[in-house]
Amino acid sequence: MGSPRITVLFGFFLSLLTPLSLPHAAEADDAAHPAGRDRVIVTDAAAVTDPVYIGWDRACVVHRYSPAEGKWSSWKGPRAFVPRAAIPVVGPHAAAVLDSAGSYDGWLFDLHAKTWSAIPASPFKRKGGIMDPVTAAFVAGDLVVWGLISGDLQGAVLDTHAMKWRSMAKAPVVPRYRAAAAVAGSKLMVWGGYGPLGPGRIGPLEDGAVYDASTDTWAKMQPPPMPGHRYGCSAMTSKGRFILFGVAKGGGPAAEGMVFDPATGKWDTIAAPPVEVGVQSACAADDERLFVWSGRGAAGGPEASAAGAVYDFRTRKWTRLPEAPIVPRVLASARIHGRAVTVWGGWEEGPTVFLMDGATYDLGAGAWTEIAPPPGDVPPEMHPGW
Repeated sequence: MGSPRITVLFGFFLSLLTPLSLPHAAEADDAAHPAGRDRVIVTDAAAVTDPVYIGWDRACVVHRYSPAEGKWSSWKGPRAFVPRAAIPVVGPHAAAVLDSAGSYDGWLFDLHAKTWSAIPASPFKRKGGIMDPVTAAFVAGDLVVWGLISGDLQGAVLDTHAMKWRSMAKAPVVPRYRAAAAVAGSKLMVWGGYGPLGPGRIGPLEDGAVYDASTDTWAKMQPPPMPGHRYGCSAMTSKGRFILFGVAKGGGPAAEGMVFDPATGKWDTIAAPPVEVGVQSACAADDERLFVWSGRGAAGGPEASAAGAVYDFRTRKWTRLPEAPIVPRVLASARIHGRAVTVWGGWEEGPTVFLMDGATYDLGAGAWTEIAPPPGDVPPEMHPGW
C-alpha cells in the first residue's frame, strides 16, 4: 500500500487558497491564447469523463488521467498567473482557475484543443477582505460564479465563446459560501453552505435552489425529507437529479443520502449503506449507481473508514466493495468513467498526511487496481464541510 505522499501540518487544508509548489509537470504546454477568440471552448465534442484536476507549479497546471493508457498528462498554463487565493473549476469540456482574492479573473483551459485563454476581470466589486469561496461551475458551456456575500452582485456568468461577463438573476435564497453544488445540463443546483442568518450573523444554511442558465431564472427547492442543516456533503448528479451524500447532522457524521429531482421539485432518500462511510468520502455517480468509499465513518472517531459500497438507483440496494489497495482517507476525489471509477488524492489524518496515490475500481469485475501517482500534488479540496 506504499505510495508517494507529503506530510503537512494540521490545517494545511486551507492551502487551496495559496499556490502549491509542484515539480515540473510532464508534457508542459505554456501556450496561451488571448481573450476574444470566436471559439474558446470546443463544446460540441464528447464530454471528458477522465479524471481531471488543477495544480500549481509557478503557474496553474491541468492534469488528466487516461484510463485507457494508464498514465497522466499535464499542461502548464501561462507563468504570468499564479493566484494567491484560487478557485479551481473542472467541467466536461474545460478547466479554469479563478483568482478569488481579486476579481475572479484567471485562465481557462480547453480540454479538447489543449489551449489556454485569459479570463477577464468579473463585474464583482470587492468590499474589503478576501473574496468568498463561492460556487463556481461550468454550466451549459459557460462559467457561472455565484454566492458572493459581500457587494451588491450575487453572481455572474462568463460567456466562454465571447469571453465576456454578464450579471445573473437574483436567487430566491441568500448568497453563501462552501455550498454543495452540481450541474445537470443547463441547471446548477446548490444546497446548504454558510451564509447570512440575520444582521451580523453567518451560519449553516438549510435550503437550496436551482439556477437555469438557459433562461437566467431560479427556482427554490422544497424542504428535504431529512430536515436540519448539513455540512460535509458530497454533491453530484445522476439522470439530471441532484445527489447529496455523506452529511454531518447534529454535530456528528451520518451516512445519509438524498436525491432532488428538479423536474418534479421533489426529494427522495437513499437507503443507509451497510458499511461505515460518512462525511468527506470519495463519491461519484452516473445514471445507474452511486459509488462511495472511505471518509469519516458514521460512528465518528479519528481514523478514516476503510469501507466502501456501490448503490444501485434502480434496485435501491447497496453492494459492499472489497478492500482497496490504497490507505483510507478523507476528501479524496473520484470520477466514474465507463464501467470503472478512479479515486485519487485526499488526506490521511493523525498526523495529517497529504496523499498522492490512487486506484481504479472495476464496477463490472468488482476489483481494484492501483494507478500511477499524479505528476504533481493534488490540490486539497475546499470541501463544503470545512
